[in-house]
Amino acid sequence: MRRINQIIIILGVVFALLGGSEGVAGTKIVFWTWNRHDMEVKERLFEKFEQEHPDIDVEMVIHADQYQDMLKLAWDAEMPPDVFQIPENTLVVQQVEAGWLTPLDQWITPEFKARYMPGIFRKHISLVKGHIYGILSSIFTAKLFYNKTLFKRAGLDPEVPPKTWGELRDYAKKITKAGKGRFYGFVIGAKDPWVYSMNVEWMAMVAGGTGFN
Repeated sequence: MRRINQIIIILGVVFALLGGSEGVAGTKIVFWTWNRHDMEVKERLFEKFEQEHPDIDVEMVIHADQYQDMLKLAWDAEMPPDVFQIPENTLVVQQVEAGWLTPLDQWITPEFKARYMPGIFRKHISLVKGHIYGILSSIFTAKLFYNKTLFKRAGLDPEVPPKTWGELRDYAKKITKAGKGRFYGFVIGAKDPWVYSMNVEWMAMVAGGTGFN
């Protein structure tokens, strides 16, 4: 339900961008996404939005393959969508630098921000150079699994896992050194290389970095 409410809020902001009012008839919002797996959920929320705003139609376009390329083609053809989900392996700052996004500052009030958990409106996530360009549609958390045997081999207390990024880095270095090429201090469970790079990038942003350039 939280995800649905967030997307409805996003559409409401876009409605304001389009100069929305009850007197604007025939307005259409084009929404692009690569994710077809929650299509039924999005369709239900769009129906709810259209019921609340009968003069507005929402058209959802799904590009499951080559999504990033399709976005670029749309902008090159000067026919971009009104709202789109940023691909998982790209950053908001990249879309801003490409000139694809409009600042939302005047519609994002303190009361609006208060509806979200702390950390949603932050640098490189939705803020670029002090301006808000996007709103997260979902969040997730990652779990850290650690091998107590390797902790012991590295001289670490197996009952005291790392609590900060700094500790994680230090522990990983010690375990890697103890492994001498036989085992390593930190790995990300991922088959595709882009998933690995994406996770590293996210961790860098959480730590205050900018990710890859």
